[in-house]
Amino acid sequence: MSNEIRALEAAAQAAHAAGMTWAEFWQEHGAEVAAAEPHDRQRYHRLRQRLFGLVVSGDTDGQEPPGDGWPRPCSWELADREPTT
Repeated sequence: MSNEIRALEAAAQAAHAAGMTWAEFWQEHGAEVAAAEPHDRQRYHRLRQRLFGLVVSGDTDGQEPPGDGWPRPCSWELADREPTT
């Protein structure tokens, strides 16, 4: 699954560089996004938000940059956990 997500991240970056809008990106890749996270609505929502940020601004909004240089699974790919004190 992480290869599919990496491909979507790369496509989002390419879309930003090409000046593509979110609507155009979603038209082209929406089904792939849904297929990447078919069973967990929260993870799907986080993935969609991340891709949206990459497409519209090219910035990950302070998140780890996409690519191979960071650990998998990403924090947004994990299920939410209660904070520990």
